Amino acid sequence: MPRELRLIIFDFFEIREALNKANLKLESHQLPEGQITRAHMATASADVLSLMIKTPEFETPITKDLPKKLVKQSLVEFCQLAGIDLPDRYAKNVKVANGKVCLEVMGS
Repeated sequence: MPRELRLIIFDFFEIREALNKANLKLESHQLPEGQITRAHMATASADVLSLMIKTPEFETPITKDLPKKLVKQSLVEFCQLAGIDLPDRYAKNVKVANGKVCLEVMGS
């Protein structure tokens, strides 16, 4: 039986908006003010998404590491609020492709 595979691609503004709307209660997960300039999976762990953020306070961008599970939850909630159908039974995963953060959705 054929399976469905979707990649929902987010720009950096949408990533920040999704994380802000998730009401990150832990201060260690809150994003500093500034512009996200790059995203990649942390080399030490595939369970961590690293965001490089250019802030007005520092000349060089800072890196903010976030648990991939938290990012996935935030992106799923963002999609639901935007009216994008994501069936509960479908597997969801966060990936970085060509420097963009994507929500991979797969199911049958």
